[in-house]
Amino acid sequence: MENGVKIKARGKINLSLNITGASGGMHLLDSVTAPVDIFDIVNLSFTFDGKTEVSFAPKKDCGFEFLPASVPANNTVVKALDFLKSFCPKIGVRAFVEKGIPLGGGLGGSSADAAAVLAAAVKLYPEIFERNEVMRGSVRVGSDVPLMFAGCFSRMSGAGENVERLDYFLLHTVIARKGSEVFSGKAYAEFDRLNPARKLCPSDNDALSRALGAGDLRGVAAQTGNALTKASKAFCPEIENVINMLNSSGAAAAWMTGSGNCCCGLFESESAAISAAKILNESGVWAAYAPCAEEGNVFM
Repeated sequence: MENGVKIKARGKINLSLNITGASGGMHLLDSVTAPVDIFDIVNLSFTFDGKTEVSFAPKKDCGFEFLPASVPANNTVVKALDFLKSFCPKIGVRAFVEKGIPLGGGLGGSSADAAAVLAAAVKLYPEIFERNEVMRGSVRVGSDVPLMFAGCFSRMSGAGENVERLDYFLLHTVIARKGSEVFSGKAYAEFDRLNPARKLCPSDNDALSRALGAGDLRGVAAQTGNALTKASKAFCPEIENVINMLNSSGAAAAWMTGSGNCCCGLFESESAAISAAKILNESGVWAAYAPCAEEGNVFM
């Protein structure tokens, strides 16, 4: 038996990213995140022959270069299927991923793809895969996977295993990037070198959560921040210029998401955000208007 599905797997932005310490070789985080309307399209066909076939290609309108090379053995789609096999050893999948989320940008693209696989399995086979059990265990696939599986405005803490749904309102954001990718392992290693205590908390996430629930744009803007910014600039100095350009284009706040290199600008209206994205693109910076409000995983 084979069952197919197509999912729009949205990326995420970190409105805040605090590093609260480390335990067992893992950094402990306190982060407020939101789904953002930049996405991969994950085409899946589940089988019960135990086989895995995964391929990637750039989405036609993605606006950036995608270098596929080959599918590594530890790809998150493969890891997600391996996790599902702990529930059903015979499960298999044929997956074709159309990439629209920039690689190495801090938007959680690989975790979004893995979460799409898990969300599809739960939807199609609820008698085998119980949603809460899959969500709790999905941290074994990757630290951001429970967050991406939840697919909502969230406050994530610990090593990624704790995800709390937050109230929210429509945020008009621009995502912008220039320069080389920044991969998380290098960013966290540099953070540890710069911060021997392995702790830095630039945001008050209690205040940020309250501002989201109250529809307070200025309150949200005041608490955006990212503990990895200085570390990531060591690998992509252009991050600082992009943040400055977003501020100059009228953003209420501008900051880096994840481990970079993508930066976010928060604007008061859709028209202001679209205008800013146009200005940045004309200046040689890849930029896109990408509002935050909807669910992360959308079945098409």
